[in-house]
Amino acid sequence: MVLSFISSDRCSHREMSKGVSNLLKAYYGGTKPVSENQTMLAQRVFGWMKTKEHYVVCDCERDEELKSKPATHEEARLSPLRGAALPGILRALPKPPNVGHHEDCDFAKGHSGASNVVPRLQKPDQKNLAVFGAYPLGQMSQQGTLRRPRSPAHKLPSISQVLFSVIEAAGLNRIDLSGSTVTPALDAYLKSEKLSLVPGFSLKKALVTGDRDDEIGGIRRIITLKKTIADVGRWPEDLRPQGFWCGVVSGFRANAKEDRYDVTVSNWTRLQHLESRPHVFGGYTADGARQPYIAIFGYALPAKDSGRVLGIRSFMQPCFDHDCWFPVDSDYERQTLRILIDVQRSHPQYNIRISKPLFDTPIPGISKASCKADFVVNFARGESDVEVAIETMGYTDQDYEERKGRTHPLMLALYKGLIQHRFVPGRKSELRRTFRAELMAFIERGEQPAYPTLAGA
Repeated sequence: MVLSFISSDRCSHREMSKGVSNLLKAYYGGTKPVSENQTMLAQRVFGWMKTKEHYVVCDCERDEELKSKPATHEEARLSPLRGAALPGILRALPKPPNVGHHEDCDFAKGHSGASNVVPRLQKPDQKNLAVFGAYPLGQMSQQGTLRRPRSPAHKLPSISQVLFSVIEAAGLNRIDLSGSTVTPALDAYLKSEKLSLVPGFSLKKALVTGDRDDEIGGIRRIITLKKTIADVGRWPEDLRPQGFWCGVVSGFRANAKEDRYDVTVSNWTRLQHLESRPHVFGGYTADGARQPYIAIFGYALPAKDSGRVLGIRSFMQPCFDHDCWFPVDSDYERQTLRILIDVQRSHPQYNIRISKPLFDTPIPGISKASCKADFVVNFARGESDVEVAIETMGYTDQDYEERKGRTHPLMLALYKGLIQHRFVPGRKSELRRTFRAELMAFIERGEQPAYPTLAGA
């Protein structure tokens, strides 16, 4: 069965093609991961529905009486939500007059297509980064392992703040021409001394990192960490024993037989195990376009007297490559970063530094306003140091453009300029050249392109 379009005046009703129907089910119904190109297509269909004032007629199984009625009879419908804080939401209409969806319908479960929404993330108190609180954390599964509810795609779990704090403390979200003499794993471990689980208890005491070229040593460190967590007498009374592992991973898969998730660490032969599904920034794509990931695993005792330390929470953020922990939000951003690095290396006279803000940046002089650019490029022009925001424009739907139209003027209040790298199917090479030319024109002469999203600046 396939979904159908129906106009608001009910004068037009037609079935979708199987491909479009499956795409909307995957993206808006959450039936399976989608690629970034598929996300763009789903958003285009969504934009068309809003413009043409069309609804979606669901194909979920209802009672026999309704299935025998004409297509114009009241049916289980979905409406493209207007003015939503999260763009791209198909919402079930209230009943009456809308017929309720089947209880097993994917659209009735409240999933929304929000993979193009960048979560807002305030900088945490880096003296209070403890993730695990009082026992118990959640509900036990049938086989006895812990399961926590999955966080929505637009909201990051608290463990992500630990990862981002470690990356920022080690400067792994910055690239300059000087490079580094140590591996990202060692740098992250050493710099975690600056951070605390609770005041007076350094995060470094509860953190191990994974080097892709040291599997044996990495596994030994995880084993030692688990033993340290299990020895509850070594921990402050007001701090639940907990620990973390950071490293680059290629992906994960559900292991139904063992009731767990198996994670592939980059260049390691032995799988690592988690008791709950990892939260992946932006969602886990079917085509693997977002991998590799810089990941953090959170270890703790599921119960005070359980005696066995488990990997209970985890978060995975796409990163530049297997040897670089620099975070990116998508493969589109990864492509943008490649161009930025090439410009950096081919124009050393400008002393270009590339960074990625990990937390919201307040806007001076504007109360309660903040923004978070995809990248910030700092360079020398004459005697001045100049910062320009870089935005990867991976989507083309109206809601996305409107949202960027609100945040981009704020970025101009914080930085000296803003350059966009757009992605439109079929125009990749052309737009890559345009992005590079506009970036160089800004670096050399300060020329700011007149983008539509800056109309309100």
